[in-house]
Parts: sequence; structure tokens; C-alpha cells
Amino acid sequence: MKQQGRKSKAAAVIPFPISGGHPPPADLTTEEAAIWLDITAKMPRDWFAVQNLPLLTQYCRHTARARHIAKLITAHEKNPEGTPYQYDALLKMQGRETANLCSLATKMRLAQSAIDETKHGKPTVKASAKPIWQP
Repeated sequence: MKQQGRKSKAAAVIPFPISGGHPPPADLTTEEAAIWLDITAKMPRDWFAVQNLPLLTQYCRHTARARHIAKLITAHEKNPEGTPYQYDALLKMQGRETANLCSLATKMRLAQSAIDETKHGKPTVKASAKPIWQP
């Protein structure tokens, strides 16, 4: 049945999608853009402020490069002709990428340590053990 009369203000509001939001920058590669879309689809729409988008851009780039370096390390391990110096250089590159990813994830609150331990606004139930000195 159709409502008669004027519509309420609540009925006139256009619903916003909960997730998604900012499209990936045009200068990202296909792989980097896929990482961007994967991250933004899993976070609330307002999670990334406009001033933090360069951090997210760099996070996507570092993630793609870390994956590429991991493939190079795997290929080097399978190649008996590779030198230990090349292997060491690859491991150092991987360490730098990991450090950059950790720093950016923490700053954008993407790391597990930065996520609130609540579920639907309720704190998670933790086992409460009495200290051994209390009866």
C-alpha cells in the first residue's frame, strides 16, 4: 500500500553503502589496485580519511613488492647456481618491505594489534582467573 501525504525526512535519505568508498588511484598497477579494493571493501566507509589515502597507496605498493620479492626468494632457493650474496640481498629487501608494511598498517590501524577487541560493541569474554594469592 502506498503511503499518502508527505514523506518523512528519514524516508527521503539516500542510503550510503557501508563499505567501499575511495576508488584506487590511477597510478597503481592492476595488482596494487586489487589490493586497494580488497582492503577498502573490508573496512567501514569512513575508515580512510582523504589525508590518509597516500599511506594506503604506499601500503598497496609495498604489499605488491613484498609478494614479488617472496617469489624471487622462492625461485632463488630452487636455483642451485644462486649465490649466498644474492640470497642475502633478497632477504634484506624482504625485511625492509616487512618493516614498511608493519609501520603503515599500524598508522592506518590495519594491524591486529590496533583493532578493538569488541564484537558488535560488546567486549569479548575472557577467562577470569583469580590470582593464586586470593582464596
